[in-house]
Amino acid sequence: MSAVVKRALLGAAGLRANERLVLVAVAAHADADGRNAFPSVDTIAELAGVARRTVQRVLARLVELGHLIIDRSRGRRTNVYALAQPRQDGPATVSPQPATVSIERPTVPPKVTPDVKSLRKILEARSRASGAPSGAPPHPATRGGAALPVARRADQCPRHRGAPAHNCGPCRAEALGGAA
Repeated sequence: MSAVVKRALLGAAGLRANERLVLVAVAAHADADGRNAFPSVDTIAELAGVARRTVQRVLARLVELGHLIIDRSRGRRTNVYALAQPRQDGPATVSPQPATVSIERPTVPPKVTPDVKSLRKILEARSRASGAPSGAPPHPATRGGAALPVARRADQCPRHRGAPAHNCGPCRAEALGGAA
C-alpha cells in the first residue's frame, strides 16, 4: 500500500464507507505528494464498487468536507484531484510545487432552507403574475407519451389511425376480403 493511500485512510477517520472507498480510489491514482490524480468517474466507480452517480455525489461531499480538492482550471475536460492536507491554523491546501500554483479549498456557502410560509408567498406571487387561479400549479403539467391516444389528423383514415386516408392498407384488405 502506498504512502498516499495510507495517509488518505488515516485522514478519513470520520467518513462513511462510500466516502472512504472513493477517497482511496483517488489516492491510488495520485502521485507521491497526493496530487495530479485524474481517474475518470467510471474508473473510480469500478474500483470502489459503487454507481457513477454515487461517485459524483461522494466527490462533491469530499470537497465540501475538505478532504479533496478538484482542479478544473487547466483547460481540459478531465478533473485533476488532489488530496487535501489539513493545516492546524487554517483551511486545507495543497503544498506548492515548483512551477505550479497552490490550490485552495473553495468555500461553500451555508445551505438556506426557506420555511413553508415564505414558499407559499412566492408561489402565490408567481400565480398572480401569470394570471393562473390561486390553487393551480405555476406550470401546468403537459401530458405526453406512448400510452395516450394519438391526436386525429385530417390525412389519417378515420377507422385505422396512423394509416394514410387516401391509401389505407387495412381498408383495402377489408374491401378485397369482402369485410365491411
